[in-house]
Amino acid sequence: MNEESKNIQEEQSEEIPEELYAPLGDVSFQKPKKEIIPEYVSYKDVDLEYSKKPFNAKKLVYRIVTLLIIALFVVASVLYVKSKKNVYRSWLNGETKNITAKLNTVLENKFIHLSKSSPFVTSFLVNFETDYDTTLITKEEKELLDTVKNIHMSYTLGMDLKNKELTHALKSTYSNEDLLTIYGNGNQDVFSLLIREVTGRYMEVPNHASFLLQDTKTTKKDIETFRKYMVQFLLNEIAEDDLNEEKKELELDGKIENVRDISFHLTQNRIQNILIKWSDTFKNNKLFKEKITSCFNISETDLHNYLEKIKNMPVQEIEIHVYAKGLINKVVGYDIKVETSSIYEFSNRKGKRKQYKLVKNGENIFDIVKKEENITGKIGSNSVEITKTDENAYTYSIQRDEEYYKGTIVKKDTELKLSKQGNIDFLVHHLDKEEREISHSKLSFTYNTKTVDFLSKYDDNQLISYEALKEEEKIEVKKRIKQKKTVRQVLDNVKKYRKKMWK
Repeated sequence: MNEESKNIQEEQSEEIPEELYAPLGDVSFQKPKKEIIPEYVSYKDVDLEYSKKPFNAKKLVYRIVTLLIIALFVVASVLYVKSKKNVYRSWLNGETKNITAKLNTVLENKFIHLSKSSPFVTSFLVNFETDYDTTLITKEEKELLDTVKNIHMSYTLGMDLKNKELTHALKSTYSNEDLLTIYGNGNQDVFSLLIREVTGRYMEVPNHASFLLQDTKTTKKDIETFRKYMVQFLLNEIAEDDLNEEKKELELDGKIENVRDISFHLTQNRIQNILIKWSDTFKNNKLFKEKITSCFNISETDLHNYLEKIKNMPVQEIEIHVYAKGLINKVVGYDIKVETSSIYEFSNRKGKRKQYKLVKNGENIFDIVKKEENITGKIGSNSVEITKTDENAYTYSIQRDEEYYKGTIVKKDTELKLSKQGNIDFLVHHLDKEEREISHSKLSFTYNTKTVDFLSKYDDNQLISYEALKEEEKIEVKKRIKQKKTVRQVLDNVKKYRKKMWK
């Protein structure tokens, strides 16, 4: 190497001062890194300690088995969820739980528990006020409003669940004249009535009020046990092959969704066999009989007769469609068609907006949509809209042909330690197609329930049986009631308006 080349190499090997790498304006330089060239390493120098550990076959098998279990669980879950019968299981469980939840709400009412230990009396007072535009109102509606306005009515019901007794009194007047005054007593066996100035004495009538005195002793556990029993019984009657599946487009919350349509068709013969099996199974189930007779306070004979009637229910055909969507097959609606002497079709759609529809022989009974606490839709041919304005108040609007009924419903409750009282007010504004007010009315129900030390019963020593009367005597009793001047006036005026009101 000559002298010049040697000098250049020495200059390149000298370190460059640090300050030359300081930032200059927006430009900065980085000190170049020295390239490190790895030395050659012989494989003999490598630490092979890790390779000397013994092979653990047990851990490998454990991991493989665990992965297989997880995979099988996932596959089984998918197959279970996709099972047509499981969709029906989810549907039946969901619908029956909705029903039992409402029953449990009743059982939790603290006043019901209080009434089981103490007699109580409930008083109802009905009051009606109205005014109208004589130039707009029809003759029939005017007569009806005048009739109702002049009726004043009160009703008192006393009950002693412990001793299985009740008393009742209905007092009503029309234009300050007696309309109907009825007194009576009752227990589980007998229900008596005295219609003053008509029968002249107490009369025993069929005891349709005995259920009021039943202390069911029902618990949440009883209800849930019965619910599960019923669901399992129905599922046992459904085989996977009984269910058919199709893809379908369904409207939910205003959008078209792709769903599974799983249908189940029951012929008259199949329905009859299921009802017979259901009846016979429960009749021979000792636990079921004990629970039902205890909960509803009925005899085994009455239960037996009821189950026999079930066998002969006049159902000719049932067709069910349950709709499910998504990976977990969430039930989003169902349709049920029942054919008896008439054909009933019920539809339910579940979403943020819940829709309920009932059709009888092709004619709409109701078609309503519920979103939160608000309702819109049709009842018959009438358009209905109900809106919740606060906890105990609603506004409503009903359109009939070219007329409107608008107003409010207000409920007020006060619950004290030994009493409960409140009132419900219905305000009604009747408008024509030009929204001119034809009439406005207010119907008020006031109630007061309180516990008492004992019930004051009416003297019914001269009790006679209505069933024991001859047929002509029964006709005479009904005739006397209808011939009362005030009763006849009320019935005539209601009859005139009824066809117009419910067409």
